[in-house]
Amino acid sequence: MRSQSVLVRRYIWLMSTIYDAGRISYEEIEKKWLRSSLNDERKPFPLRTFHDHVNAIQELFDVNIVCDRSYGYKYYIENAEDLDLDSVCLWMLNSFSVSNAIAGARDIRDRILIQDIPSSRRWLAPILAAIREKQVIEIDYLSFQKGEVPARKLCPFYVKLYDNRWYMFAREPENPKMKVYALDRIKALRMLDEEFTFEPTPADRESIDKCFGHCIYEDIPPQVIHIKATKSASNYLDTLPLHKSQRVHEVGEDYVIYEYEFAPTTEFQATLRKWGNQLELLCINITHKNVIENGRSNGR
Repeated sequence: MRSQSVLVRRYIWLMSTIYDAGRISYEEIEKKWLRSSLNDERKPFPLRTFHDHVNAIQELFDVNIVCDRSYGYKYYIENAEDLDLDSVCLWMLNSFSVSNAIAGARDIRDRILIQDIPSSRRWLAPILAAIREKQVIEIDYLSFQKGEVPARKLCPFYVKLYDNRWYMFAREPENPKMKVYALDRIKALRMLDEEFTFEPTPADRESIDKCFGHCIYEDIPPQVIHIKATKSASNYLDTLPLHKSQRVHEVGEDYVIYEYEFAPTTEFQATLRKWGNQLELLCINITHKNVIENGRSNGR
């Protein structure tokens, strides 16, 4: 019997193959499978197995793969528009496509330069398990500002990937205040035989969605922000937005003005400085200027 991890990788491979192609026949899928790095033994992809995978994908990922018989029996993802809005599923597909491409290029491995994220390899899986099971964890943590802090019990709610680091948003069992912890600063993690029954509040989720970067500042509320970008900078921002709230507000001959809604934290100020004169901050609530400069995160 195949292990669950092998099956899940095959499911994601099939989703990724169909999603990337738009519409693809079973014969084309089978040809790609014969060349896939997951298929070391170069075995065929039986039609019955293919349909079993399609059913499992629908059940596990809520992704419906259907066949258009009027268009040469081509398979496609029926709810592709919804998938485009599902950041987790898209990230998973993109990550798998990259890992699959790298696995198939072992002969040129010395030409592939990547950045390691060790925190995800060690701590991400148990934290996700704790979120799913509502299980209390205990961590030993090293703060860059405070040094080693006493072991603390936490109820994890969310994880977030930002700037090649994973972060956990959690609260202590007796304190409803949510804080953020960098996974690469966790020195030890223990799964406790304790469960929590409460859920994160809508305000908890909004504070994460409307923060810039990973820090949450209680004294910096979300604001509508306008940023003017050069045409050159806009090419980068269109393909990799500064924030998920980004939308085009105005297009000029040699500039684009973007509108955002987030809390303008110190991380935002640092990002602006990195762009130099390619980005210009046009509109922000000036009453929060001192807060932006002097605010302190609750979880560094």
